[in-house]
Amino acid sequence: MSKELQQVMGEALALDVESQGILVDKLMVNLAHAEPAFLDEWLAESARRFEAYERGEETAVDMDEAIETIRRQLHR
Repeated sequence: MSKELQQVMGEALALDVESQGILVDKLMVNLAHAEPAFLDEWLAESARRFEAYERGEETAVDMDEAIETIRRQLHR
Protein backbone atom coordinates (compact mmCIF):
# COMPACT_ATOMS: atom_id res chain seq x y z
CA MET A 1 0.00 0.00 0.00
CA SER A 2 1.42 3.37 -0.97
CA LYS A 3 2.19 6.06 1.59
CA GLU A 4 -0.32 8.32 -0.18
CA LEU A 5 -3.08 5.72 0.19
CA GLN A 6 -2.18 5.17 3.85
CA GLN A 7 -2.42 8.92 4.46
CA VAL A 8 -5.78 9.22 2.69
CA MET A 9 -7.15 6.21 4.59
CA GLY A 10 -5.99 7.67 7.89
CA GLU A 11 -7.66 10.98 7.11
CA ALA A 12 -10.86 9.22 5.98
CA LEU A 13 -11.03 7.15 9.17
CA ALA A 14 -10.62 10.31 11.24
CA LEU A 15 -13.76 11.82 9.68
CA ASP A 16 -17.07 11.77 11.51
CA VAL A 17 -19.46 8.98 10.52
CA GLU A 18 -21.64 11.21 8.34
CA SER A 19 -18.63 12.42 6.35
CA GLN A 20 -17.36 8.85 5.99
CA GLY A 21 -20.76 7.85 4.58
CA ILE A 22 -20.61 10.66 2.04
CA LEU A 23 -17.09 9.59 1.06
CA VAL A 24 -18.15 5.95 0.65
CA ASP A 25 -21.08 7.03 -1.51
CA LYS A 26 -18.79 9.10 -3.75
CA LEU A 27 -16.30 6.23 -4.05
CA MET A 28 -19.05 3.76 -4.96
CA VAL A 29 -20.38 6.11 -7.65
CA ASN A 30 -16.84 6.43 -8.99
CA LEU A 31 -16.39 2.64 -9.02
CA ALA A 32 -19.69 2.27 -10.86
CA HIS A 33 -18.11 4.22 -13.71
CA ALA A 34 -14.88 2.21 -13.68
CA GLU A 35 -13.70 -0.01 -16.48
CA PRO A 36 -16.16 -2.92 -16.92
CA ALA A 37 -13.30 -5.44 -16.77
CA PHE A 38 -12.28 -4.09 -13.37
CA LEU A 39 -15.83 -4.38 -12.09
CA ASP A 40 -16.17 -7.91 -13.42
CA GLU A 41 -12.96 -8.91 -11.64
CA TRP A 42 -14.08 -7.18 -8.44
CA LEU A 43 -17.45 -8.93 -8.47
CA ALA A 44 -15.86 -12.30 -9.26
CA GLU A 45 -13.40 -11.92 -6.37
CA SER A 46 -16.20 -10.89 -4.01
CA ALA A 47 -18.24 -13.95 -5.04
CA ARG A 48 -15.20 -16.23 -4.67
CA ARG A 49 -14.52 -14.96 -1.14
CA PHE A 50 -18.16 -15.27 -0.08
CA GLU A 51 -18.37 -18.84 -1.43
CA ALA A 52 -15.15 -19.74 0.42
CA TYR A 53 -16.66 -18.26 3.60
CA GLU A 54 -19.84 -20.29 3.09
CA ARG A 55 -17.74 -23.48 2.72
CA GLY A 56 -15.87 -22.65 5.93
CA GLU A 57 -12.59 -22.03 4.11
CA GLU A 58 -12.46 -18.35 5.05
CA THR A 59 -13.28 -16.57 8.27
CA ALA A 60 -14.93 -13.24 8.85
CA VAL A 61 -13.75 -10.41 11.07
CA ASP A 62 -16.08 -8.10 12.94
CA MET A 63 -16.17 -4.73 11.15
CA ASP A 64 -15.35 -2.73 14.29
CA GLU A 65 -12.41 -5.04 14.98
CA ALA A 66 -11.16 -4.69 11.38
CA ILE A 67 -11.37 -0.90 11.52
CA GLU A 68 -9.51 -0.82 14.82
CA THR A 69 -6.77 -3.05 13.36
CA ILE A 70 -6.44 -0.74 10.35
CA ARG A 71 -6.25 2.33 12.60
CA ARG A 72 -3.49 0.75 14.70
CA GLN A 73 -1.52 -0.13 11.55
CA LEU A 74 -1.88 3.39 10.14
CA HIS A 75 -0.61 5.00 13.35
CA ARG A 76 2.65 3.01 13.46
